[in-house]
Amino acid sequence: MFIRPIRLRSTLAVVAALACCAALAPAQAQARPGSERPGDTWASLAALPDLLNAQWLPQDVPADEKAFMRTMAYPPLKPEFLADAKDAVAAILAGREELPTAHCGRAGMPRLAWRAYPLQFMYAAGAVMIQNSVAETGTEMRLASNGDHPAALRDPDAIVIRQANGDARFVWEDDILVVDTIGAREEIDTFYGVPNDPDLHMVERYRLLDADTLERVSVIAAPTYFTAPWTVRTLYKRGPAQTLATAYCKDLPI
Repeated sequence: MFIRPIRLRSTLAVVAALACCAALAPAQAQARPGSERPGDTWASLAALPDLLNAQWLPQDVPADEKAFMRTMAYPPLKPEFLADAKDAVAAILAGREELPTAHCGRAGMPRLAWRAYPLQFMYAAGAVMIQNSVAETGTEMRLASNGDHPAALRDPDAIVIRQANGDARFVWEDDILVVDTIGAREEIDTFYGVPNDPDLHMVERYRLLDADTLERVSVIAAPTYFTAPWTVRTLYKRGPAQTLATAYCKDLPI
């Protein structure tokens, strides 16, 4: 485990969002002494692996979206959906269709779990914020809280407000940050040319391989379209922390 002193630096808006999330987090954040999990209380944050004060830069992954599409691996799609994905990719590369993030289209989940963008992290009691720097839309923020997913998100008949990035919950397994996400909004595609899967389930595991190398392993289950869960491994190198850019699109949905 690699630990450095924590120095939270970001905009007042981000700090306010984390403070709000911590205040509204489930009871684990105010659990009785000895019962809390790592990251549930302010006192426990100093012992967590140091993912802070850095921008994590993906390695061996083209930043340009079309360059990425030319070399990417496809998920384990069912044959009919693999054909749709390849047609969509061919249309984008040929200029007949636009990128999903064109005209203020949010990257969203699960794209943020399988497409490698620069990352920054912040911690609060009962909350972890992950900031993704997306070239077309600016900074897209994901807020993971402790506790369980709302039961309504697993009920197909329930009326719920879904966020573009879904409902994210975190837990620390020793020195590994595990982020579990369900309930992404319907307009966010599973993959190029493949619609949203209502049963989409994503689990990301972040761990430091050394002080300056971060590994992310994403396991994405989309049973409507995939023949099996899709595992994507990405390596990142530590770079200087960056001032967060606001979203370029004023009407970018949450």
